[in-house]
Amino acid sequence: MNIDVTFCDQVRNETNGKIFLIGVYPADVMMVSQIPGNVHVSAWVKVRDLQVGAYDFEMSFLSPQASLQSPTPYYANVFISHYGIPATMHSGPASIPLSEPGFVTLRLKITDALQNVVCDQVAGKIFIGKQT
Repeated sequence: MNIDVTFCDQVRNETNGKIFLIGVYPADVMMVSQIPGNVHVSAWVKVRDLQVGAYDFEMSFLSPQASLQSPTPYYANVFISHYGIPATMHSGPASIPLSEPGFVTLRLKITDALQNVVCDQVAGKIFIGKQT
């Protein structure tokens, strides 16, 4: 399974079916003016190599201090009609508490129609640092 995560400020759905990513962090690094505090981040996720079928996705952000998690996970349901077509979904913007600089991770859990766990892992991470 191949998972790509793009971190950004916001993900918008256009009326023509396209997706609009705003404020992409190409190097997976975000610099903020104040830590401690909350950062706001979204993620666009693309998963390749899933078999044909229905899947439930659960995505959650985790702060560098593992006990500080985003308040609500994000959920998506995807149906893969042909092998080779990627599943796409987004999460956020999430308000993530930070007490120090470090990596914010995106945890992705995928279950199939029979509730078998297909994937449960850290799918991506972005470094949050303080501007100098």
